Amino acid sequence: MVAMAGRLPPPGDIAYVADQIAGVGCEWVTGPGSRADHIVVWMHGGAFCVGSCLTHRGIAGEIARYAEARVLTVDYRLSPENPFPAGRDDCIAVYTEVAAMTGVVKLAVGGDSAGGALALATLLFARDQGIRTPDAAVLLSPWLDLRCTSNSHLTKAGIDPMIDSNILRRLAGEYLGKTPSGDAQASPGLAVLNGLPPLLVQVGTDEVLLDDSLDFDRNARAAGVDVSIEVWSEMIHVFQAFHMLLPEGALALAQIGRFLKRHWTA
Repeated sequence: MVAMAGRLPPPGDIAYVADQIAGVGCEWVTGPGSRADHIVVWMHGGAFCVGSCLTHRGIAGEIARYAEARVLTVDYRLSPENPFPAGRDDCIAVYTEVAAMTGVVKLAVGGDSAGGALALATLLFARDQGIRTPDAAVLLSPWLDLRCTSNSHLTKAGIDPMIDSNILRRLAGEYLGKTPSGDAQASPGLAVLNGLPPLLVQVGTDEVLLDDSLDFDRNARAAGVDVSIEVWSEMIHVFQAFHMLLPEGALALAQIGRFLKRHWTA
């Protein structure tokens, strides 16, 4: 469904330019008012096995519009052909090169669903390796615990129209390969979370992944991280992708822009 939303006709005032960064296919997305020196590196969702820059043009374009920044979406390698850590390593390589670019004044990282895990893994890598950390980060309905054992996998099972937990577990296995699902490198919600930049988390109440966001919020706050979490009533997984149909999706994307601009000017 997110892929279908991404294939809706894009607004005429959003531009898309393909690029190669660190040997990884990417796409620059710009809107009216996008500043060349303000960059958001975005990791798309799709359970690590589907999705692309194309499917996430809608989200990227609206973030570019509201944040008045350039958004760089990353076409990382997908499973099962390329299991962990291939996709994560692609995201880290792209971010590392962008962070080292001269003239980048403001920098952010974000991702939705599985892309949220890749974004968080990138943040943790930058922290641990002493690479420039972004000024802020955004996670939309992030899939941060690939064990899929939290309570919301049960309580939201008959409500979430986007995700089936049994399918998630199978896809997680294909992505992980021989890596245990509890490995914090692959399930970054289980990592030590101190030293991260300000984060915005958006999640819907009707998601089986709701607890991934709630648990992350609690653990990150305990580690001293500045976290803002928005739990949107009766919203589905990555509802922001349906911003052309759901008023809440458009409002959430506008809030992302306000969050980034607030921390870029702080």
